Amino acid sequence: MKNKKKLNIIVATLLVLVLVYLGLSWPTNYYIEAPGDANSVSQFVSSNGKKASKNLFMVTVSERQASLGDYLWSYTNPFETRISQKDLLGNQNTSQYMQLQEWYMETSQNNAIYYAAKVAGKTPKKKFFGVYVMGLTTNSKFRNKLNIGDTIIAVDGQHFKSTKALIWTTFKSKR
Repeated sequence: MKNKKKLNIIVATLLVLVLVYLGLSWPTNYYIEAPGDANSVSQFVSSNGKKASKNLFMVTVSERQASLGDYLWSYTNPFETRISQKDLLGNQNTSQYMQLQEWYMETSQNNAIYYAAKVAGKTPKKKFFGVYVMGLTTNSKFRNKLNIGDTIIAVDGQHFKSTKALIWTTFKSKR
C-alpha cells in the first residue's frame, strides 16, 4: 500500500511537471524583441588609409516568437520588448515577413556597396530590376494577383525603368 501511494505521488508529480512544461511552452501571439550581439567592425572600415576607431560596433536585434513562459519571463528583463503578432507582421504571415526582412537586408547591403564605391571615386551603376511588392491593402484589386515578394516590371504590357515611371504609367492609365 505504501509503495502504491509513493508511485501515485511520483506519477502525479511527473504529470504536473509535464503539464506545467507544456503550458509554459505554449506559443503566444507575441514576439520578443531583444538586444543581440555587439561585434567590432573597425577592422573592416578605413577612410583615406586610416583605420577606424576600435569603438565601432555593429549591434544586432533579435526577434523571436514567444512561448507563454518566454512572454512571462520577458517582464524580468528591462531590455526585452513584447510586440503583438499583429503589430509586428501586419497582415503578413511569418514567411512573408521574413522574405521582406531579407529584402531590406539585401537592399541595405547593395546601397552600402554602391555608396562605398562612390566614396572610393568609382562610378558605380545601379540596375533597376522592377518594383518589389512589399504589401497589399485588404481591398486591393490585385489581392489575388500579386504576392509579397513579387517584382513588377511592366503594367498593361508597358515596361518601365524606374519606380517614378511605374507611378506615371499607373497614373496615366487611370485617366
